Amino acid sequence: MKREKMFMHFGLLISLFCAACVGGTEQQPDNTPQWPITDDGVLNVYGELIDVRNVAKESVYPINSDYLYNESLPSEVAKLKCAVSVMEMRGVEKIACSQVCGVYVAFTEPINAPGWTDLGKTFVVANESGTKRMQYSLYRYKIDKPMQWVDVPQVEGQAVSTLVFAPEITVQGTESYGTLIAKVDNLRGHNVTNPSIICLPNGELLVGCNGPLRNSAGKHVVFYASKDGGKTWTVRNKGQFQMSYESTFLHNGVLYVMGADDAAGNVAIHASYDNGYTWTDAVDANSGLLLEGAFHSAPVPVAIWNGRIWRAMETNETNKKVFVMSAPVDANLLAASSWTMTNMITYDKTWDVNGNGLKGSQMIEGNVVVTPDGNLVNILRVDERRYGRTVAMVNVESSKKISFTPATGFYTMPGGGKKFTIRFDEQSGKYWAITNPADQKYYGNQAEGYYTNGITADLLRNKMSLCSSLDLKTWTVERELLHSDDPFFHGFQYVDWQFDGDDIVAVIRMAAPEERGLPNRQHDANMLSFFRVENFRTRQ
Repeated sequence: MKREKMFMHFGLLISLFCAACVGGTEQQPDNTPQWPITDDGVLNVYGELIDVRNVAKESVYPINSDYLYNESLPSEVAKLKCAVSVMEMRGVEKIACSQVCGVYVAFTEPINAPGWTDLGKTFVVANESGTKRMQYSLYRYKIDKPMQWVDVPQVEGQAVSTLVFAPEITVQGTESYGTLIAKVDNLRGHNVTNPSIICLPNGELLVGCNGPLRNSAGKHVVFYASKDGGKTWTVRNKGQFQMSYESTFLHNGVLYVMGADDAAGNVAIHASYDNGYTWTDAVDANSGLLLEGAFHSAPVPVAIWNGRIWRAMETNETNKKVFVMSAPVDANLLAASSWTMTNMITYDKTWDVNGNGLKGSQMIEGNVVVTPDGNLVNILRVDERRYGRTVAMVNVESSKKISFTPATGFYTMPGGGKKFTIRFDEQSGKYWAITNPADQKYYGNQAEGYYTNGITADLLRNKMSLCSSLDLKTWTVERELLHSDDPFFHGFQYVDWQFDGDDIVAVIRMAAPEERGLPNRQHDANMLSFFRVENFRTRQ
């Protein structure tokens, strides 16, 4: 896809190839948004998809590790931070500071604008092989009118991002989504993973998640609680145990969390008798260590069926195997002997998932659901990169047997190629899910670096929708909940949710631009966010 089309999808209001160079001026048009300026002497920047990168430690452009500064980099900027956009985009459009200060800015084309001083110094940005090189010229601008935005020149013929250097930089104008629960301590160093949510009997909301407190809690699960319906959140348990793919659920008045004790670890379960303040430790087969090996899953629902409690799992290997675990509803869930596992099904990459020769690579992150006719099925996402809308329905026949018929077992579901949670609502008689439908207008969008060959449907996570079904086979989009025109850095993904009266309460593993810059990409979430869907049964 051509570069111009990519820019259109970003929603840019400017063109890289303007007819004239616009000078740096403190005069702001009447319609210019008044982005807030932090009162701390830090350089404020504004523009489309602006990242803040450490010059001494990171590559030049986001989602592109190929391009590095070479030895010609001037000493004035070698130890600073740099505000930069995706390689093909304009970069910073405006700068401001709360006090008088000097700013270094680099362009690949000469500028002639009042206040911008050419320092006569150049440097090269090049890929590792040296086959692609851009020469930048360094300019200095003195911000002598604090608390006012200054336009950064837009240069005719410049086809790469402008570079803005300063000791400390904060990005303004980024959009917020939902209610922020937490952010990662180290942007691009840590990621938010595996959010789950439960509505406690006392009216509180409890959320479990990996990542936000990584510096202090390692890989451990952190629990957050809200006593006001999700408006504010506090840490309830800072990380007592390590777990991935955790599902949080209530059973017989006890709160449980179940998953793997590492990203490829043993199946484990912990119990809490005080609403998540403290948890039992899974140290052996009598206290929650259920199955040894390397296993995978996601925060997925449990189901009660035929006197047993059920949860889907997979092995964690190159070609993951699907199975289901279950235990009697009155059993000790912390005892490994209470649990039975079914046979395993291995995905066959030759299977035709839609009758037209379309292939997938795996089926994972299954939801055990009771069907309208009273049977139990495991509905899994299918990794298929062209459309991202296929799910597989595996039949659960008993505590020891599951089966799958490829000719009839694949169905279409909006966003079925990404993780989802399915729950049944008795009042509407419908099954509901929050998914990430892949908008085909973004399929194949390119950005040099990670997306040189174009973005695929499995990574299109910039739309979040509420869907429903009467039979688990035919799905309808009820309403769009979140949307961004940027497919590369926005990800509203791995949503877990619960019914809360007439509303749905949800937690999101969210990737989005913020004041510190950009996440690595849309897959690598930097935020844990809460979202409420009001009156979900009413179509909007």
